[in-house]
Amino acid sequence: MRIGVIGVGSMGKNHARVLNELGYLTCVSDYNPSSKYTVPQYRDYREMLDEVDAVVIATPTDTHYEIAKDCIEKGIHVLIEKPITIHPKDGEELIKLAKNNNVVLAVGHIERHNPAVKYIKEQLKSNKFGKIYTLSSRRLGMYPHRIKDVGVILDLSIHEIDMMRYIVDSEIESIYSKHDSYKGKEEDSAVIILKFKNGITGVIEVNWLTPIKIRNLNISCESHFIELDYINQTINISKSLEYPLISDTTNISMNKIEPLKREIEDFIQSIDNSTEPTVTGRDGVEALKIARKALYD
Repeated sequence: MRIGVIGVGSMGKNHARVLNELGYLTCVSDYNPSSKYTVPQYRDYREMLDEVDAVVIATPTDTHYEIAKDCIEKGIHVLIEKPITIHPKDGEELIKLAKNNNVVLAVGHIERHNPAVKYIKEQLKSNKFGKIYTLSSRRLGMYPHRIKDVGVILDLSIHEIDMMRYIVDSEIESIYSKHDSYKGKEEDSAVIILKFKNGITGVIEVNWLTPIKIRNLNISCESHFIELDYINQTINISKSLEYPLISDTTNISMNKIEPLKREIEDFIQSIDNSTEPTVTGRDGVEALKIARKALYD
């Protein structure tokens, strides 16, 4: 399979690295070619479309729709970085195009491929921890200079929106959000409360103001409390032995696997097997709809 990367900036260069390690990297496209790539490079992505079977699109969000549309209409499979597009209607159009052209459309919500997330999802599915009551997540850190076209909600909170939909396995019926712009034009801090149709509540805190990088998810269940660290791929699972005095905590460290590698392997397998990827175009659009409601409503 021949795979190209369109946009080799902060995220695209990692896609190119992993694809090269896996032996699939065929070419790259970027406005600023780099000598570090031994494969053919193009300033205009359209010049490389006859050379590839699939592409990864890691360009600014406001370019996703046009590039993906061009690729899909040529029968090229697409893995597109999140958010899928700026506007949900454009994402919907890409879903229709992908179906009509019989190509895979995957979206880069990378935490779905985190081994710690996979483990917790399996345990929750088996009802090991009882009913979920609430979820809370924090995705905090300093301002990323790579971001030029969106604020913290479309860049960071969309990860947690997708994660909560995935963990809870329910759609969202109501949203409350409060966001502020402390240092720039776009919002750089937000708190979002999600109410799911099955009664579960999720709280998301994101910002570009915190001097350290924090990526965690906490889940309160009927019999256990779960603390998940996305970065370290560790899980603390606590339960009460003698309320309220004694608790028992199990610490789990996963065999660390780069989520991006799993994401790309999942994309390739979905093409090879003609199956849906772990994160579909529909997943990308639903997360985008919720994020935009949190931003504009």
